[in-house]
Amino acid sequence: MLIDIASAEYAGIKNYVENQWWFTSRWSTDPTISSMMVMLDDIDRHYRDWSQEQMLEVWDKLTNKNQIQFWNLRLEDLETSDDLYIKMNSRGKPLTNFEHFKAEMEGYLYDKEVRRKKRRLQSSLLR
Repeated sequence: MLIDIASAEYAGIKNYVENQWWFTSRWSTDPTISSMMVMLDDIDRHYRDWSQEQMLEVWDKLTNKNQIQFWNLRLEDLETSDDLYIKMNSRGKPLTNFEHFKAEMEGYLYDKEVRRKKRRLQSSLLR
């Protein structure tokens, strides 16, 4: 079912979505959500001037003709978050040596920061 959101107040799909009761302001700074909003804006601009008949035809193709397929990744089958990152690599290509290095470096820096904070907390408790 298509939802008609066209009105005098309509200021684009991004604005429409961000003003919904379920939209959390925190999402505005999430890079994944931001990228999705850019894509929704592009789609909105592309189809904005289409007639209702044209839109219903496209909607029928999308919903009844299996034009889009989604893959289901079972998270319980993965052992670590690294597995998830590798599986979700959007390029569909193996990670580069630099990407592996970067992930290891981020893990090392995170562990180092955790150890530093733990030492600071322990020393403050012993005073």
